[in-house]
Parts: sequence; C-alpha cells; structure tokens
Amino acid sequence: SLKGSDCLINIIDAYCGKGKSTYAIQDAKNKKYEKGFKFIYICNTLDEVERVVKETGAYPPVYGKNGNKTEDIKDLMRNGKNVVTTQALFKRFDKELRELSEGYTAYMDEVIPVFDTEYWTKGEVGDLLQKGDIVNDDGLFVFREEESTNKVPEDCGQFLAYNGRYKDILEITSANDFYFVNNSFVVLLKPEVFTAFKEVIIFTYMFEHQFQRMYFDYFNIPYKVYGLDNCEICEYKFEIPPNMYKLEIYEGKLNRIGDRSNYLSKRWYIAPNTTRARCMAIRNNIENMFKHIKKCSNKDKFWTVYKGVQEKVQNKNLTTSFLSCNARGTNDYSDRHYMAYCINPFMNPVLKTFLSGKGVEFDEDAWSNSEFVQWVMRSALRRGEYCYIYVPSARIRENFIEWGNRR
Repeated sequence: SLKGSDCLINIIDAYCGKGKSTYAIQDAKNKKYEKGFKFIYICNTLDEVERVVKETGAYPPVYGKNGNKTEDIKDLMRNGKNVVTTQALFKRFDKELRELSEGYTAYMDEVIPVFDTEYWTKGEVGDLLQKGDIVNDDGLFVFREEESTNKVPEDCGQFLAYNGRYKDILEITSANDFYFVNNSFVVLLKPEVFTAFKEVIIFTYMFEHQFQRMYFDYFNIPYKVYGLDNCEICEYKFEIPPNMYKLEIYEGKLNRIGDRSNYLSKRWYIAPNTTRARCMAIRNNIENMFKHIKKCSNKDKFWTVYKGVQEKVQNKNLTTSFLSCNARGTNDYSDRHYMAYCINPFMNPVLKTFLSGKGVEFDEDAWSNSEFVQWVMRSALRRGEYCYIYVPSARIRENFIEWGNRR
C-alpha cells in the first residue's frame, strides 16, 4: 500500500503538471513484479488508456460478442491480469466485478463522476416498481439482484421496451443505487465499487471541493490526502499552480452579459422565450473576442457553454473548438492559448438537498471555482505559456481572482 498509509483510500492532491500520471504509471510499473500485486488503472479518456497500456503492459478490455467490454474485463480479472479501462466502464462494476476487485490496487486518474441526477424518468421507475424489479427501501430504490439476467422480460413496460433501455438500466443499477429526493432521482455509485479493492489511489486537484469528497463523506468512507513533490509522495499542503499568474483575464464591456450573480447559469440560458436571444448574444461575444479583440486562429482557441445549449451557440467558426465544461485529464488542448468560459455553474439543487440532508458540508462557490480551474488547466498554461481568457460571469471571475490571491 501507499508508504506509511493505513487507509484503504488515498488521495494524491496536486495541481496539473505536477506529474501525477507519471507517478501513477511508475508506481504501477515498479510494483507489478511484487508477489501478489495486481492493479486496475482507471483513465479518463481512451487516449490515456492507450498510453498506460503502452507504458505498463497491462490489458485493455475488448468488445465481446454481446457488444460490451464487461465480459472481457471479468475474464482478465479472473485470471489476475493487470487491467486498464475507462471511467465509463468502471461506473458499471456489477456485483461480480466488485468481487473480482478483491486484492486489486486501483489507480484512478482523476475523480470518478459518482453522482447523476438526469438518468431516470418517473415513467420508467413507475414501470419497474409495478413489475417488482425494484423495491423502495425507505427512499432507496434497490434492484432485485436475481432480476439481473440481462434479458428483457415479456411484460416489460412501454417505457423500457425500446432501444434496449431495460438492459441499459439493468447495467446501471447493478453498480448504482438511486434515491428519490424532491420529486427527482439521485443516482450514485454503490460504495462497494470503491471499498471492494485492496487499495484505491485517486489522483486529482482541489479534492476538498469535489463531488468525490462529498460522496466519501456521505458514506463515511475514510480517506487520507497527500501531496506530490518531485514525483515523491509528501504531506499535503494547498498550492496554487505557479503558472496561474500567466493567465490574463479580459476586462471590458463584453462582460456586461454576466454582471449579476445568477446570469449565465444553466437556468438563465434555458429561460423560456429568451434562450435564442441569449445564445446569439453569447455567440457574438465569443466571435468578437476570438476574431477582433484577439485575432486568434481556430487551432489556438477553445470555448465552452453547457451541453444542452452548445448547438444553439455555435456556428461554423466555433464547431471544432468546443471543449466540454467538465473536461478533465485531456491534454489535447495544451497547445491553445485563447479561451472563452461562458457559464456560471451551480450545483444541482436536488443534489444539494440530498447532501445537506445527510449533513455533508460543501462550499458551492469553491466547487464552481474548482470546475473552472480544472477547465482552464487544459490550455497551454500547463506548459507554462501565457494565456488569455474571456470569463463573462462576474461571480466566476471574482471567486477565481480571490482564490488566486490566497498565495
């Protein structure tokens, strides 16, 4: 286990560019010849999977006859092989995979998206309850294990019969629990998905303000946080990336659109009757920034809005430079110097109610700042180069500047 740690879950919290991936890969390589050591490495992207496979000699699961990789990963783990896979597959770790995880060390390059609030429709859940496939256990909805045959039953209701949705839901529920809160569902990974391992090492930055930390607190799962210095584990201390001072933030009249603290939130964008006009205004500002104020090429810029409004904002000049606002662990944009971050993220209100109900503490402004910092660090700042950003939301700008002054 991690030198000197008696904890099952260990967090390595260090800013982008500190060498977290290098350390993880080296650690796996160094230990793989130790008797009884076996590992699974969870990556954010398929590119990263390729890199880890190349460097460690571990196996990536391949598609089986049934069109998914689950059976292959089970075979690999039954045979005690070292495995590299993606978060998407990890989020479907069913009972059998959790049992096979025993004795494995898990390296997780970045936190896992542990919560979901947009997965279920009430109709689907009503269908499943009526059939008796799920039972309501005091607000926690549990799938009957013996139902998990992956066969679509004859009497499967109208909501679930199409598109293999029943099978999909079976897969999701084999690794997740779901709760009914304020007329909505919160889906969260079963804690055993983490606690089944011999040891879990998560590599991230600003862990304190991430959903993964809130999730561990929710389930009272203990963890220890460490830092990284010169590729060595050390005591954790908060550090701001030294390159942050190389980020110049636009100040000027294009910021007026984000003056108020709730402007540019998801709700602001999708407000009835104003969506089109607001999306057009944001598009014009982004275009103005990239074309006239900074005159940068397509390959030297990237921008973001929420997934649901991207199509309404982008035009042919912007299609190829969009980067999802929750992107992590990708280096594909590390040669780009101009950014536009046109959102003002707030935590999902259903999730806030859910966490507060259990006394889990969180700071919403710090959470949204950590989301912003992760996104900004996809740029050439990683390489220590000067960058420029348009951040129309006054709330995001001010929180970031205040955070940056904490040196």
